[in-house]
Amino acid sequence: MNDDRIREILGLEAGTDVTDDHRAQAFRKLDEENAQLREAAEGGEDDDDKDAPEIPDGQVLVDAEEHEQLVQLREAQRGSVLLSKAEVDKLKADADAGRQAKTTLELSEREHWLREQTRGTEPKITPAEVEGFMDLCDTEEGFAKVKKLIEAKPVLTVATPETGAGDGVAADADKVKQFVDERRVVYLSDPHNLDEGAAQQKALADAKREFGQETYDKFRYGTAA
Repeated sequence: MNDDRIREILGLEAGTDVTDDHRAQAFRKLDEENAQLREAAEGGEDDDDKDAPEIPDGQVLVDAEEHEQLVQLREAQRGSVLLSKAEVDKLKADADAGRQAKTTLELSEREHWLREQTRGTEPKITPAEVEGFMDLCDTEEGFAKVKKLIEAKPVLTVATPETGAGDGVAADADKVKQFVDERRVVYLSDPHNLDEGAAQQKALADAKREFGQETYDKFRYGTAA
């Protein structure tokens, strides 16, 4: 029995939301009506001599087949829960918010892990590399690849007053070359997907910013400019 039929039985206005209570009321009315009609038919005179049974206001007459279908539908709905559109929309919004919060938390945890790799006595990456690696950590699979790559990297040489290196990283051509090679791989991969030339230029620009002009020039040209 559809909602329009229930509105007709109960005399509801068109467009009224049909609830479980409405369905139950409609079933009860149909049961009562059919019981009255059966009693009238069993206790009355011959069909030719009696008037048609009077149907109370707000009730409708249905045949036996439709009544059976309504009874089956009522039984099938026992224990079910019907939600309004507003309730469904709220549940969907809450689910979306939950997924977004989970994603935000995961990204925060990944960034924290990356920043931990720049600290301590055995850093694996420089602070300038964190943002580039985060670009590859949008998914669990991407983060797993980044972790594997970083864990396989050699420990960076930490600057000391005796070595004369600056900015916490050994300032020599080999270190710059290693940095450039790793950054180039990052720019060749998702989500950047740059071509070889563009990836190399971006990596060189990062190296200049990371190590400074003098060290960068030594790496590029063999001597400071």
